[in-house]
Amino acid sequence: MSSYRFGVNCVLDTDGLSVDRDIRGKGLGRMLLEARLNMCRGLSIPLTKSMFVSEGAQRLAAKVGFQVIKNTPFPELLDSNGNRFYNDLVHDLQLSVYKL
Repeated sequence: MSSYRFGVNCVLDTDGLSVDRDIRGKGLGRMLLEARLNMCRGLSIPLTKSMFVSEGAQRLAAKVGFQVIKNTPFPELLDSNGNRFYNDLVHDLQLSVYKL
């Protein structure tokens, strides 16, 4: 993804969001995403993007204001031999951005 596609010259790119199963549901994921946005504001980084894998992370990203720019169904992710990488995931992998 080109930063110029969004009219910016700087992007904070992350690999996603993960919260340990034992402490989910306590708002930590929201705090992490909001801290990222506050950091971007403080450093004048106009765009952040991430791949959100789990449906929970995808819902949270949407609530915080991330916009999905690409959906890829997990069953379509194939290795060089045409085998699925993920046989048990039926939802989409989402590339999402937040433009400040």
